[in-house]
Amino acid sequence: MQRGTLGLARLALFAVMACGPAHAQQHLPRNAQGFLENSNTFAVAYALSFHSYDACGDPRHGEIARKAIVQKFMGCPFSPQAKAQFQSDLATALPKIRALVASGKLRNPKNCERISRLPSYAADIASLDSFESNPNTLPGMVDFPCDTVPVYP
Repeated sequence: MQRGTLGLARLALFAVMACGPAHAQQHLPRNAQGFLENSNTFAVAYALSFHSYDACGDPRHGEIARKAIVQKFMGCPFSPQAKAQFQSDLATALPKIRALVASGKLRNPKNCERISRLPSYAADIASLDSFESNPNTLPGMVDFPCDTVPVYP
């Protein structure tokens, strides 16, 4: 990802996770058995959590956010194949993303500062802290329907 697109990537994460259903324009289709197959919203949210937290010096909240994203995903009516593919994709991508974070290539101080000043940021951090101590209550940042299509600003 080029340096100029990092801000959009972080904003996309917040569009997916913070704006929630009020800003969703459409919903993902279900297959003939009623299962969802397209896990892109969750894959995008998972990947972009690295930009919003880890690359901004907060890997603890990044890990908590990813745990919440996966927990939400697993509770959604995705097909068994979609769930297996999602987990496989994460396992494949995780070492590469972690290497990018460690290299500092994802860090963009201006965007980190902008994100930390978003009105929803403090609430998201508090929600993640609450989720860490009580994983039965998902944080507000993943309070969107399972069939939400990502909305980009």
